[in-house]
Amino acid sequence: MGEKYELFKNMTDKMPAMGNNFLTIKSQLQDMVKDPFSIARRLNDLENAQSSLGAWYLSLQSQPLFIDYMRAMDPDEDWKNKQANIFQKIYATVVNFIMSFIKDYDNVGSVLSKDVEIKSTIDVWIARGMEWAELIKEMADESFTPKTGIRVDINILPANQLAAGSVNALMLAIVAGRAPDVGLGVGSGDPVEFAIRDAVVDLSQFDDFEEVSKRFLENIFIPYRFRGGVYALPETMDISILFYRKDTISKLGIKIPDTREELYAYVLPALYQNGMQFYYPHDFSHFIFQHGGDYYTPDGRKSALDTPEAYQAFKEYTEIFTSYGIPVTASFYNRFRQGIMPMGIGNFSLYMQLSVAAPELAGRWGIAPLPATRKPDGTIDRSNGALAGQCDIILKQSKKQQEAWEFLKWWTSEPVQTQFARELEAIIGAEARWNTANVESFTRLSWKPEDLSVIQEQWKWAKEIPVVLGGYYTGRYITNAWNSVVISGANVRDALENAVKEINRELRMKQEEYGIFDSQR
Repeated sequence: MGEKYELFKNMTDKMPAMGNNFLTIKSQLQDMVKDPFSIARRLNDLENAQSSLGAWYLSLQSQPLFIDYMRAMDPDEDWKNKQANIFQKIYATVVNFIMSFIKDYDNVGSVLSKDVEIKSTIDVWIARGMEWAELIKEMADESFTPKTGIRVDINILPANQLAAGSVNALMLAIVAGRAPDVGLGVGSGDPVEFAIRDAVVDLSQFDDFEEVSKRFLENIFIPYRFRGGVYALPETMDISILFYRKDTISKLGIKIPDTREELYAYVLPALYQNGMQFYYPHDFSHFIFQHGGDYYTPDGRKSALDTPEAYQAFKEYTEIFTSYGIPVTASFYNRFRQGIMPMGIGNFSLYMQLSVAAPELAGRWGIAPLPATRKPDGTIDRSNGALAGQCDIILKQSKKQQEAWEFLKWWTSEPVQTQFARELEAIIGAEARWNTANVESFTRLSWKPEDLSVIQEQWKWAKEIPVVLGGYYTGRYITNAWNSVVISGANVRDALENAVKEINRELRMKQEEYGIFDSQR
């Protein structure tokens, strides 16, 4: 750590924040060496140090190189770092101040040929970084605009500025009647919120929607449906799979569990006997879908958590923490690397973290489908939800809805998504792998064949949670019920029934507010 600090000190004029972290971590390690008995109570410090170094390693790989100027000089000539004088600094400050009133910092520049005939222009707002936006703009200028004559103007906004239910740039633009034509990178729960307010276009009204929808997993559209309409196209999607350390389970003689029965009966005891743990995220969707339940009634007006299936699901969901000893909170990534948690459930982000930021584990870990629920008839169910990532919408105020639809068809197509994913990964690195929702494009990315096979198997069980009026209360009260049982020791049925009562109250209140049914009925 001391050597790394000196390296940073010699390379830079100003010490970056990570340099000070090196000194802090060095001091912690020295203290532990002096007093080995303190290590047990300082394990969290070790985990935090490892996490900090891992995050720094990830960010360092995508660190851009800024060049002020280049100079050719004799190899033996001493380099003198040129510093601006006071007058140059004042001049640059004044110019930057004046440009702040003129320059559009959010608009992405064009590389469009002057020979292209422009028939129409659409305004696209994107909730991603500059590299993502510039690449989309470049690809649109090269292939979409020359073919269709539709120019694409792209503006970059922070992620939370394309959300519903809060004051942000998009909501203010809608209220002011100046909404863009297209929004890219919108959260999965927002399209229906916009649809309730009649702010987005029903994409199913376009003649070729059914053909376009075949590009994606069928159930991934569930969060985008409202009153028979579909208000978004999927852009990205997540995965939910079992991660395991090959070296550890081979040493312990543990078989990868096919069902949760096998997990409880064989895997957990073997791990606990060797001082190890299993990780399970706080994801209720695995349990309720595998038990045959659902979050809402078919019409979306009431909670369906009062069914026998939902009760059994919630009972198991709490018992894995109260009866089977699954840790309530844990840093799975760090403990997986350390070997403390050689098996657990994770997602796409964890997959990329292990692939990029844990080189010491290369070839020593693998993935498998989720442990299933075995049903009374002997069949198994691996269903899981919460796979829908970000999505794309067309705003209702747009006077160029057909042109916007043509853009979305182009953007979500397999060739474009594959090209975008590969170029993005080439520019930023493997950690920026694009988890496209286009199924065919997803399979064409740089996956290990055995890993892709596991992901495709888990896709067969993909389900999703509907978005309904007042549905934000559902997740909140499921969490409250879980806390009551796991943390406070409350009765499972009482906690769930109280949650259902509160959820139904909020659903009804929102339905009355938006006139779904008469409050007197």
